[in-house]
Amino acid sequence: NVRQASIEQEMTDNEAVLQNIRSHFHVSEPFALDSELQIGDVPNVGTLDPLPKSLTKPGVLMVMMENYDTKSKNFLSSGKIAIGIKYTKDSMEIVEHLSSIGFVLFHQRKTEGQHLFALKNTCHVVSSDDLDSDRYKNVTTTRMYLSVDIDTSIELDASTINSTKKECTRATRYDAQFATLNTLTNN
Repeated sequence: NVRQASIEQEMTDNEAVLQNIRSHFHVSEPFALDSELQIGDVPNVGTLDPLPKSLTKPGVLMVMMENYDTKSKNFLSSGKIAIGIKYTKDSMEIVEHLSSIGFVLFHQRKTEGQHLFALKNTCHVVSSDDLDSDRYKNVTTTRMYLSVDIDTSIELDASTINSTKKECTRATRYDAQFATLNTLTNN
């Protein structure tokens, strides 16, 4: 009976440790927890931070960006980017929800290659004439931009986000869009 209680307590302790690991890391396959576990024994653990548990601004600014690896070098160090918006229904939806945008998602209209970041502060609309010269423009064919400051110190885990859940037309395929984390989550 004492042995059974000890085993049950160890299982509870192991589950608590596993939950703690999952709260800080993405674990892509199960592994056994025992007293001999070494750091090298933990398989396929990513270092992306999880989404914050309490989301006060669940809005997502979705930015279609092909060649992210090349283009991101222009803004990741500063976190300053200007997202071009046009006079379309999607862009006006962004403007209507500015105060609720807490994240920016760079994507290519597929689940692979998505990059999710939190915003440092509320983004705001500016004309191309009033845009800071050190702010990278994701497009140069528009007169209106969202001035966005991204917290690039941490890239959030986008593995549960599906950018294809937000529909677009052929004409607006490359335009920025507004969504919420809830509507983009795979759950």
